[in-house]
Parts: sequence; C-alpha cells; structure tokens
Amino acid sequence: MAKLLNYPGVGRNKLFEILRDRKILQEKDNTPYQKYMDNKWFRVIEQKNSVDGEVRISFKTLVLQKGIIKIREILEEMNG
Repeated sequence: MAKLLNYPGVGRNKLFEILRDRKILQEKDNTPYQKYMDNKWFRVIEQKNSVDGEVRISFKTLVLQKGIIKIREILEEMNG
C-alpha cells in the first residue's frame, strides 16, 4: 500500500504508525477496527499455511479501493 501511494517519507512502517495513531488499525496486530471493515476500507481474509507438516492459520488484511482513496486523503491532509 505504501509503495502504491508513493508518498515521500512514508514507507510501510510510517503508514502503519499513521493509521494506528488515527485509530484505524489496532495497536496489537495492525488489523483494522471493525468500523473500517464495515465501511469497506478493508477486508481480512484467512490464510492456511503449512509449516513442518502442521497447518497454521494467519490473517491477511486487504485494502479495498475505498480504503486506498481514504488513506490517500489522510496523507494529503497531513501534507497540507
């Protein structure tokens, strides 16, 4: 997402920090709050991975088109 937006000085970690500060992402694991999933900014999908023959489940956050637009607006607002 950070590469897609290509804002100077805003990489992955900085973008996570901005979204956590604005209470869009949760502090503990960077997953979006339910409000933003309901508003169609994000979708969380379950992924199954096999590690040493053991199946593990993880979650992946996808940013939807509306989320891209809103996050871009947040970055533009910050840069005046």
